[in-house]
Amino acid sequence: EESTVELYDQLYPYFGAALAPDATEVSIGYESDQQEVVTLVRGFAGISPGPVKLVISCNGAVPTTDSFAQKITKAFLNSAELPVRVMSASGKKIETTGFIRSGATIDAGVGKTTTFSFEVVCAPAEIQ
Repeated sequence: EESTVELYDQLYPYFGAALAPDATEVSIGYESDQQEVVTLVRGFAGISPGPVKLVISCNGAVPTTDSFAQKITKAFLNSAELPVRVMSASGKKIETTGFIRSGATIDAGVGKTTTFSFEVVCAPAEIQ
């Protein structure tokens, strides 16, 4: 019996029209303030819809030269709205705009790579 080898997709994040060249991880998630509705008779009865937002998280390495982390920090400090795009190697993409959430973090230590992490809260959009 032959085994099938698959080709798996990869994601490439762009923030402010620039590729995040030092990204090591990216995640895409949807959040909502919808409320679960529970009644005495029916138990779980459904939901009361709430606003939906898209949250894109990115982690990366910090080089010693001018870094992407500096651009993201500046966007956060200026409350700048950024165009956001995540492209896949297979041609799928998600495009929206958003703002850097508080908590952009640089992490360093003895014997470890200096890293940067942040989240962008965005208008909801679908992967197409």
